[in-house]
Amino acid sequence: MLEHPDSISKTVLGKALDSNTAFEILSIDIADVNVGETSRKIAGEQAEANKLIAQAQAEVRRAAAVALEQEMLARVQEMRARVVEASPNSAGDGEAFRAATSA
Repeated sequence: MLEHPDSISKTVLGKALDSNTAFEILSIDIADVNVGETSRKIAGEQAEANKLIAQAQAEVRRAAAVALEQEMLARVQEMRARVVEASPNSAGDGEAFRAATSA
């Protein structure tokens, strides 16, 4: 309909929208209509905004995964330290253990 503005004028005049009023519609002037272009622009901007939001969310997930990986590496090191701490690593430790269990 907006591609043919004259059809708007014909429809308005054909339906006698000015009947029972104190006014008479003589003509309808449509200066400029850019609905299609504006609509496409808005859709493009919305798509760009959606893309940026998705990228930001992906970056948050990536950062969380990296943080979790670092946390797990720290826990592995902690557990290794506990294993080393718990194992008898010198002859003195072994003799102290034997002395404590034989007494």
